[in-house]
Amino acid sequence: MLQCSSIKMDNVFVMENHNEALAYWRRLGVKDKTLVHIDSHFDFAWITDSDPQALLSLKSLEGFKKNSLMNPLWNLSGRAKEELVHIGNYIEPAIKEGIVGEFFWVVPDFFCSTKIRLRRLKNQIRDSLLRNPGFNTKVVTENNCLKAKIGKVNLTVCSLEALPRIESDALLDIDVDYFVNNNALWLHPDTFARILKQKVPRGLVTIAYSVEGGFTPIEYKFIGDYLLALFDDSLSDTAQYRQAMDSLIKAAEAKKNKALLEAESFLKEAFVLCPDSAAIQYHFSMLYYALGLKRPARDYYWQAVSKDGSYRTLYNNRGPVLEENSRLHSARREYEKMLELDPENFHYYARLGNIFSQKKDWGRALENYAAALRLHPRSHEAYAGRGYVFLKQKRLDEAIESFTQSLTLNPHNPYANYWIGAAYMNMKQYTQAMRSIRCALNNGFFTLPQARWRLVFIYWKNKVYNRMCDEIKYACIASYYDSIKRIA
Repeated sequence: MLQCSSIKMDNVFVMENHNEALAYWRRLGVKDKTLVHIDSHFDFAWITDSDPQALLSLKSLEGFKKNSLMNPLWNLSGRAKEELVHIGNYIEPAIKEGIVGEFFWVVPDFFCSTKIRLRRLKNQIRDSLLRNPGFNTKVVTENNCLKAKIGKVNLTVCSLEALPRIESDALLDIDVDYFVNNNALWLHPDTFARILKQKVPRGLVTIAYSVEGGFTPIEYKFIGDYLLALFDDSLSDTAQYRQAMDSLIKAAEAKKNKALLEAESFLKEAFVLCPDSAAIQYHFSMLYYALGLKRPARDYYWQAVSKDGSYRTLYNNRGPVLEENSRLHSARREYEKMLELDPENFHYYARLGNIFSQKKDWGRALENYAAALRLHPRSHEAYAGRGYVFLKQKRLDEAIESFTQSLTLNPHNPYANYWIGAAYMNMKQYTQAMRSIRCALNNGFFTLPQARWRLVFIYWKNKVYNRMCDEIKYACIASYYDSIKRIA
């Protein structure tokens, strides 16, 4: 594969989920390194990991006050500390544990291309840092970069061009989603490597695909492998691989521009150079489906999956992103397309169930949830979706049973906890409802206004007026910010 001889990297690790980088850093025992985080996302957030049980051992009011000031972020979810680390916050423990001594967040050029965008980025960082009530810092603008401090660690947010040269060993932490804007590459990996080798001469490289969750479109997953070839000196030097990946990039661009025959020509070039690539097989599959050639599309899809099973993920299509943006008709078409290629994939049935549920087509929703559960009896998403349909149909006992099955498989699912709480409220089982809704709040629905107002009602029914008054304040704050978000 491609050599980049000017860069001397000791280790290169490729992963799906970006928080796995923290495990590599810990395993290698790195300390006080400069982190160069190249990503479309900050991946820093405060972790509410303070154990409330520690308060029980305190013997004075003074000790309670001191402990509260030192540990303002309480873990009320019941989960272990390590379970709280995810793709959006893993840099926080890296700083806390002394792995990171300086922090550069390199953002795509268009993030800071105008004053408005730079101000929006500044507000995002400031809001993230100030979510810790015990933390106070200023974010300042300096030469089209943003600067702040996270404790004793200097934070600089800048473009790749503005990144200063780093002489010491660095943690070079790259996310493939950095390269993608509006489902197209805005920066070629070769150009990226040429600039970066002048900025960061040596260090440890971590590369995240970030396909799961819909951050990187799966058609660009291969960029992670291309980066591996650029940075791993232990791989053999083959210009052939680089040429194949360049043809694949051109094929993806041609397909996006609806030049399908041109895309096919580029793919054939890439295939001759690299016939064992799952990425090329996957691109052939999507291209032939677009051309109406469904049999070869199916054949190429399964060839890709046989070479790399990760291409059978829920996120091997744009349905989840379209669904998240309320483009339900387009999302449905994506899932139905994928079922033609992969009729045994339960994910698509569960998501079709969600779409029909949002359209209040309860019968078709239940049909799809049942299909998902036939294929995969442990689908917590299908059980939760089915429970919601039963709740809307006033089939409360069946709803609670289905939500319970979902929570047995995934006890921290805020969606299932919230709606089982709603079912208990309809049955006037207010104590159970309160426990479930509070569990939803502690596992991700903290700012959901509806959950807060339901608690207000429960406290009123139970005549717990002091807690009701406190909850009204939280409910009003959550409602205010929710309305601002909707307007924005």
